[in-house]
Amino acid sequence: MGFVPDHDHDVFVSYAHIDNEPLAGATDGWVTTLVRNLSTIVRQKLGDREGRLDVWVDDELAGNVPFPAQIETALGRTATLLVIMSPGYLASDWCRQEREAFRRVAASKARGVSQLFIVHRDRIDRRQMPAEFGELLGYSFWVESGRTSRTLGVPIPTSGEPEYYDRINQLGSELAGELQRLRGVDGSRLANPQAPAVFLAEVTDDLDPRREEVRRYLNQAGIPVLPTTYYSHDDAAAFAAAMAADLAQSKLFVQLLGPLPGRKPPSAPNGFPALQYDLAQRHGATIVQWRSRDVDVEKVEDVQHRALLEADVVRACPIEELKQTVVDELRRPPAPSKSRSAAEMLVFVNSDGPDRRLAEQICRILDGQGLGYSLAMQAGDPAEVRTDLEDNLRACDGLMLVYGATSVAWVRSQLRQCRKVLSQRDQPLTALAVFEGPPPDKVGLDLMLPNLQRLDCRNGVNDVALQAFVRSLKS
Repeated sequence: MGFVPDHDHDVFVSYAHIDNEPLAGATDGWVTTLVRNLSTIVRQKLGDREGRLDVWVDDELAGNVPFPAQIETALGRTATLLVIMSPGYLASDWCRQEREAFRRVAASKARGVSQLFIVHRDRIDRRQMPAEFGELLGYSFWVESGRTSRTLGVPIPTSGEPEYYDRINQLGSELAGELQRLRGVDGSRLANPQAPAVFLAEVTDDLDPRREEVRRYLNQAGIPVLPTTYYSHDDAAAFAAAMAADLAQSKLFVQLLGPLPGRKPPSAPNGFPALQYDLAQRHGATIVQWRSRDVDVEKVEDVQHRALLEADVVRACPIEELKQTVVDELRRPPAPSKSRSAAEMLVFVNSDGPDRRLAEQICRILDGQGLGYSLAMQAGDPAEVRTDLEDNLRACDGLMLVYGATSVAWVRSQLRQCRKVLSQRDQPLTALAVFEGPPPDKVGLDLMLPNLQRLDCRNGVNDVALQAFVRSLKS
């Protein structure tokens, strides 16, 4: 019986045997050493003096025999799975069968992804990884070394390689926390899901250890950290959508910056640090940025990245100071809301091409009431038009959709898009309306959102109907 009740084993280690062949100068293989060190850390975190922790490693099974039933049985009686991801793992048919067996067991037990831990022994293209592993961040045990990668702890871990011990301690802490959760013990300081979250931006490879240090510090303080899954870098729109969903749940956007701008694929021509910062700005997030005092900004050759580093809001300070700043910002009480005059109100009047003149007429009336207004862009790059639409939806106090000569399909499409963006706002709209202008004969929308007003102006602009919208906005 392992540490977790009703399980024979606490951890099942799935790995390719080629990754455990010792190099010259090492008595044991890399996987054997990792598992031994990890087991020690987990027992220490659990206070497991009796040695109850049980780790299954199939080091005695040959890879050329049929996949034995005892493996699937062991997986079914194991609390968590630890995968050593590598080129050898991807090429191993044995590892594939272990993965499929775990997936069958997981499906039958409704297991969550928290019970799956992935160690990246070497650099792997995410597109080559099995689909069920693709979104898990995992734990990197490799670093950049010139134009290639180098696995930490090869041939053996040494005191001159602190990154190895930092990462195995992080893995051990989170594995112990999951085992305590499965055991039903509230002994770990895991993040409180009710606490305000922090969005911790992706970083270039040279800053990975710093990012993990900050993430671990926040988790130990009971602060949830997003994202918890990997974002695809192949599609900028998908990346932006995933990030927007996490930003909507976060109180702060925290970004660590270094001298390198990172990769600049076609989907992010300015680099991912700049892309994430731009998205956070558009979302209206509270932004905290940091760089080391050791970074010589004048020597950064990339002009756009240098501008990011030179921004006034970037803190050049010790990393410990940044950690405390983030915690202080999260604990700062919200500023009291201030009542605003009509002159500070902004109405977004969104119209299709055929209704542009009608929209301009509405804006003149709003202006006469002392209200600010914004019209949708009529032309431009599609991406710019979409960005402008989303920015208007996030910034406006009131929204009016003009349904005149345009099609009902356009209005319905805009309402659905509005609903998606408006759900990400910190404050709800004060007023939301569909302005039904000429011609009088119209197809019904058959779509209703909460607090949506219908302004019946089918026979021409009706001041009474407009005044109802203005009153709801000002009140």
